[in-house]
Amino acid sequence: MKDIHKNMLQEYLEEFFLKLSNRKIVILGCRGVSAVVYCALKSMGKDILYFLDPDAKYDKDHFGKKEFFGKPVFTCNQLLYEDPDQIAILNTYHYVNRIEPLLQKYGFVEDVDYYNIHGCLKSQYCDVFDPLLGYSRMDDMQGIKILGEESAAALKIVTLGGSTTDYSYSSIKSWPQLLHEILEEKGVSNVVYNGGVCGYSSCQERDKFLRDIIGLKPNLVLSLTGVNDINWTLVYKDNPYYSDYFVNKMVKSICEGVTEQGNKDDKLRLGLTPVMPDYENWYRNERIIRGAANEFGIKFYAFLQPFIFEGNYEMSDFEKNWMNIFLEYGLNEHPAMRMIYEGYSSFYSGAKKLIKDCDYIFDITNAFDNAVGVYTDGVHCDSSGNELLARAILEKLETVGELR
Repeated sequence: MKDIHKNMLQEYLEEFFLKLSNRKIVILGCRGVSAVVYCALKSMGKDILYFLDPDAKYDKDHFGKKEFFGKPVFTCNQLLYEDPDQIAILNTYHYVNRIEPLLQKYGFVEDVDYYNIHGCLKSQYCDVFDPLLGYSRMDDMQGIKILGEESAAALKIVTLGGSTTDYSYSSIKSWPQLLHEILEEKGVSNVVYNGGVCGYSSCQERDKFLRDIIGLKPNLVLSLTGVNDINWTLVYKDNPYYSDYFVNKMVKSICEGVTEQGNKDDKLRLGLTPVMPDYENWYRNERIIRGAANEFGIKFYAFLQPFIFEGNYEMSDFEKNWMNIFLEYGLNEHPAMRMIYEGYSSFYSGAKKLIKDCDYIFDITNAFDNAVGVYTDGVHCDSSGNELLARAILEKLETVGELR
């Protein structure tokens, strides 16, 4: 019998409806989280007036003509014309510290007139410029959250990955936190350096390992990985050694005016352009980390992560309903999710063939097969899902003689 869980996003929105009264809903934000929240609202029988885009600049010739999911998109100045008693704002915008003063200036009060949903579907904002990785943030160390205390007897573990490993995602316990707690309960003294950062692909994991992790001298490094490499979503396809963010947000801005092909006076070059599928590039990066880890006496294991359409996961009614709306209307509004949806089948198929006989990369895409309702979107899960991940990872490690 499968374990049925109440979806975290569904629970959040149901609590929001209780505060709504007869007010109309406005979504603040026009990005990935906004798309998921809108589809969830529609699946629950609710609609919105419009979206607010804090990044949009006022243009009188196009004011109110931009649309997202067929709804008007306005700048935040639209709130000057609204009565806080008549609307309720769901804030999905990721720069909360930037937007809250503006909302309050317009007379909107937190948890009365506007509600920050960022803690449910977002990681803590990365505000540190990193020339190698593109971006980072200051946690206990740069890009690292420390769980537990070091001692001579403590096993030192480092975890790598993207937002599914990031300690701050959705303000719930991450799988590294839960792994740390499970090991402590088993009597295994340990300290976990959680190096997962939202949006990191295997390119950034590789470079972070080489630059930052080797020097920490861990006993064990664990990576939950895969989704951010699908269909070159967060990897620069023409030069797959680099992350997409690094090239498009950093290199091209530094080399202003230089196109991908370069120009006659100043050409941008990022090395040779190998021809390979996305899953081979991912596998190569894991092999590089493994090779370097072996050289320094560090044990490294990677885990191919679950995805809502991969394997035998059974969606809850809520997940089915909002996902159907998203697949019908949202793929054109959410380019990254569209790339993942269009490329996941070939990526997972290719990756699984490559790691079939690998003794340090494990397939845990079936980690949620006996659960229902653990996904908050197509990739991320709630705390119950994170516990399933931690236990699946621990089980695989025990099969190779680790952490017994």
